[in-house]
Amino acid sequence: MQDVRLDVNAPQVHDMQTTGSGTGAGGAGKADRLPLLASVNETGHESSGGSSLGTTGAQDPRLVMLLLLFLGGIAAYMVGLAAEQPWLNLCAKPLPLMSLIMWVGNSRPRAHGTSFNCTRTPHAALFACLFAGLIGDMLLETGYFVPGLICFFLGHSLYATAFTMAAKGNLAPLQIVPLLLFGSMVCGLLIPHLGDMLLPVAFYMIISMVMAWRAAAWAQTRGRWAWLGAIGAIVFMLSDSMIAVNRFVNDLEGGAAAMIMLTYWAAQAMMTASIVLEY
Repeated sequence: MQDVRLDVNAPQVHDMQTTGSGTGAGGAGKADRLPLLASVNETGHESSGGSSLGTTGAQDPRLVMLLLLFLGGIAAYMVGLAAEQPWLNLCAKPLPLMSLIMWVGNSRPRAHGTSFNCTRTPHAALFACLFAGLIGDMLLETGYFVPGLICFFLGHSLYATAFTMAAKGNLAPLQIVPLLLFGSMVCGLLIPHLGDMLLPVAFYMIISMVMAWRAAAWAQTRGRWAWLGAIGAIVFMLSDSMIAVNRFVNDLEGGAAAMIMLTYWAAQAMMTASIVLEY
């Protein structure tokens, strides 16, 4: 803060000159600030500590690079599926989530103007659940189904935590009704085929529904980008259901693996974007 002092012994004419010059300076200062304000409006909340990779849009080359990494990883994985090259799938599978992790890691919550690990925003939980998903991806790709399921259970729990923090106490009990109906239908289809996997899959389905419920509660509370998170959570449930049916009921044909992965990555991207752009 500048130290401003008044000289009470100064003549009135000096005061009038000072006032006049101050008005001129103020007018010039206002004119000087107009381009800055226009720039802030275009690039997004410069003074409020907005997300460094979330609100600057295509003007930030880092965001373009992360988008290319995300889409490039998906494209490479699809090529690996079509060419039946497991080594390419193994190399490409972590790239989409790595790009999302870097996006979150370089974002700053506007509400507090700090880095992603601010405990008062959902960013920390989001960062952790993306890491859990990344580890789960690699475990599933290498055939470790149960450890991978545990990682995604943890990831869903963290997503539910992030959405609950964002919902700020909104329970939204009616939002869970259609999710329970859908979950009951899927469980009814799976139960005769699960055997020893009944409890693990049942717990996973429950946390998946809770995650979607809390995302819907957040969307009801905040609107705007929060609806993207709710849609992403529902798409995640659909992807999980396809995995379960494909593994335990009937081997889905006709590009089922590609559809499962595309819906999974779309869900992760939508939920991540909803929190980064909203906060």
